[in-house]
Amino acid sequence: MKKLTVIMLVMALGFASDISAVFTPSTSTIQYGEGTTFTLSVTNNGDIATTIQVSLTGDPTWIRVTPGSLYLYPGTTKNSIFYFSNTATPNSYIYRVELLDNGTMAWEGLLVVNVEGDGYTATETPSDDVKILNMHVPNEVNPGETIIVNLEVSENLIPSDVEIILLKEGNEIVTVSEPLDRIQKSFTVQVPESEEAGNYTIRAHLLGKGISNETSIEIVELSKVEIRSEITKKLLGREVVFIAKNIGNTLKEGYVTKQISFWDRPLLEASPNPEITKDGFTYTMNWGYTIAPGDERIVASYSVDYIPYSIIGVLLLIAVILILQKPEAVEVKKSFEHLAGADHSKIKVKIVVSNSSDEVVENVVVTDLIPGIAHLKKAYVVKPKAKKQKDGTMLTWDLGKLTSGEERLFSYELVLSFGIIGKLDLPKPSITWNQ
Repeated sequence: MKKLTVIMLVMALGFASDISAVFTPSTSTIQYGEGTTFTLSVTNNGDIATTIQVSLTGDPTWIRVTPGSLYLYPGTTKNSIFYFSNTATPNSYIYRVELLDNGTMAWEGLLVVNVEGDGYTATETPSDDVKILNMHVPNEVNPGETIIVNLEVSENLIPSDVEIILLKEGNEIVTVSEPLDRIQKSFTVQVPESEEAGNYTIRAHLLGKGISNETSIEIVELSKVEIRSEITKKLLGREVVFIAKNIGNTLKEGYVTKQISFWDRPLLEASPNPEITKDGFTYTMNWGYTIAPGDERIVASYSVDYIPYSIIGVLLLIAVILILQKPEAVEVKKSFEHLAGADHSKIKVKIVVSNSSDEVVENVVVTDLIPGIAHLKKAYVVKPKAKKQKDGTMLTWDLGKLTSGEERLFSYELVLSFGIIGKLDLPKPSITWNQ
């Protein structure tokens, strides 16, 4: 008959810790094929709460531990259960059990499981050729960060190729394979961005050696969204796009906020339609969004096109030009010529007054200045009133009213005090009226 003998050897290593542990039972003998379980009772004798990681080194084929992490308040005790398979082949199985308090060794022991049968008789203590694989990892990590995995192995396992696996409920998330060429070495495992929160398993396996170890690690909940804007210049305006990327591991709700001036508000086109509030001469736009972990997409956009303003500006400019170029409704024009004579001292002046408007104008008065170097000789058609002043003689014609399209012509002669050689300039006449 095959027989299973289980011996728990606790190594008193003298760790300065407030953690104590007891295996129950410490020794057990059962019939082959029945399997067995062990209870590891862990007590926090300190005065602060802590998280204890249960680390098991050895062949993981025949044994599993649950839970692998214990959160202990001061003075409390919790249990981890070790399940040994009923299908283990006859052999000696040696497991190194470590309790880690925030990464620091708090307790250590050896669990030796001897399966007897088919001519195999196991010893009750481990041989000198014990193969040890210790692993230390942080208690928790954020998504997107790097896990530092510290391995420590016995000399008889060097060199080896190690495979480190991050698992979630037995599903492989990340695998790192590297050579192990010294008894202590650190490895890095990159946690994917947006990996969901929860308890994960880190497993280290020495390929071809039959030696593995695993422990638990928690990926914490992280709520983080990055927002960036992209601006595209237009001929007369701009388009702005806001892109959100959820680099956390939880569904995230938030807002994109942007201020624009009152000048831009009439030209605004936005998608989706934002909430808009006015504050003085500025407007504030708010877009709400919901984005899943790992998602990256456009959550808001708006554009401003200044073409309507440019069209209005061109039309206003044209209107101003037309106004400036438009002749007065009532105009007065003056021309003159030299009369016959060797010295060109006699000048005949013609004045034309015209009403180009569609209405009758009244109280039309024309004034014209004769410079002090000349004097009035004779007036034709309409006789003006003459009044001497410091710079010459002011002539005034009171024409009364002018009908639409009516034109008046009158003239006068003046004599210069001396002859003129070259070009002669005379003052321009002026006109007033009532519409």
